[in-house]
Amino acid sequence: MIEFAVGLVFLFGFTPLASLVISGAGAFFFAPIVAGVVAVFSSILHVLFDVPLTVFWLCGLAASTVVTFAVRSLRERSLKSLSLAWTSVIDRIGLAIAAVATLASLASTPPPLGWDARSMWFAIPSWLNGPAEQYLTAQAGGAQTGWAEYPLFGPGSFATVWQLSGVLEDLWQASRLAGVMAVMAAALAAYLLLQEFGRDKNIWLAGTTFAGYVLAAFFLADGTINNGYMDALQGLLVAATLAAALSFDKSKAVSGLAVISIISVAAAATKQEGFWFTLGVILLGVFFHGFQKAFVFFAATVPILMYQVVWGLFGNATGMSESASTAGIGDKAPELLSPGSTAMVVISKIFMDWFSPQYLLPIIIFVFAAITFGFSSQSKLSARLGSIMLAAGSVLGVTVVIFITYALGGSRDSIDWWLGTSYTRIMSTPMALGWLVIVSAVLVNLNSTSSRVMRLSKPAKKAKR
Repeated sequence: MIEFAVGLVFLFGFTPLASLVISGAGAFFFAPIVAGVVAVFSSILHVLFDVPLTVFWLCGLAASTVVTFAVRSLRERSLKSLSLAWTSVIDRIGLAIAAVATLASLASTPPPLGWDARSMWFAIPSWLNGPAEQYLTAQAGGAQTGWAEYPLFGPGSFATVWQLSGVLEDLWQASRLAGVMAVMAAALAAYLLLQEFGRDKNIWLAGTTFAGYVLAAFFLADGTINNGYMDALQGLLVAATLAAALSFDKSKAVSGLAVISIISVAAAATKQEGFWFTLGVILLGVFFHGFQKAFVFFAATVPILMYQVVWGLFGNATGMSESASTAGIGDKAPELLSPGSTAMVVISKIFMDWFSPQYLLPIIIFVFAAITFGFSSQSKLSARLGSIMLAAGSVLGVTVVIFITYALGGSRDSIDWWLGTSYTRIMSTPMALGWLVIVSAVLVNLNSTSSRVMRLSKPAKKAKR
């Protein structure tokens, strides 16, 4: 019972704050991500000042709630925003789908026996759940204590709910929380796309598309969405960053930038490669919105870069070691220009032994849809074509980053082991982005089809006598 109550408080405690920047059901999907980001910085402050991280987390929760309801304008805005969750049909459908997916994730949570989860993602929160010395001692031990340099979005969230529950460690609770947060990230990504492409079209088809994307999340990263691994969660957070970039409206720049900033920091703080994946998506968004003359979107790069600076300073203060998988990448970069180099041999091996055409399927589907519906003949749909090209470019860009990491990383001398233990999970990010391309194409097609039906069904004007 305590576990359930703590879970609700953690997941949805920041809903009033979230409703100030995203309306309706989206606030409920966004709130867990806000809670996780607050847990990241609470964990950092805990290590630096040796104060329990829940003190900082609860202070953040209390302050945001008090300010939201104490200031009249914010209170009215929050209540109006949340009311859409019950008055909008698509929002009610989205909430129902997310609730069913959450129950499915909770019911299907496997025993927390995964090696990576136990040695990495469950070990770090156990160091945070106690005196700061525990975390600092782990850093001094380096990789021998279990990849101590890993980011804190997942571990910080786990440690927070453990402290709030009054337990030293609860691996089942952590696994369930990871699954629910992944479901919420998938629901948020789908919801943001509906805001941009399909909210005012066929409700049931839009709802089916929403359900399809949330369901697809269960197949990411070898189905490890709810066993404590961070790969699926990272992929879905990067996808949510892309969805936020696609739905950005310069007329609502402040709220739009707040949403994309928090999601991007969450993605960067989930796994080490999340920073590069997310930064790449945002830079593509800057390029795209530059054509739309929405230059204010460039500000979206600031929070994720600031987070990376803070994380670097924190690493220096705690003696954090460099990740073995990314060590020395910069020094080996020239190998990418040499055909016979070790890097090119590794890339060739990935293509020959591991790469699957399924990763490019979303782009193929998009090209087919673009030709079939002739988006470029309509100015509004032409702009949306550019949006989906941004999504397709994100798939390719993230895949290139993954290949380069394997080709130049510190573990490439054991490339067969490295690929065998991580490839299918790390490719969950381009898969999550790829499915987002498909969802975008489907929703744009609904717009195209709806507009054509309206033109065909419009009665002809009678000729004047």
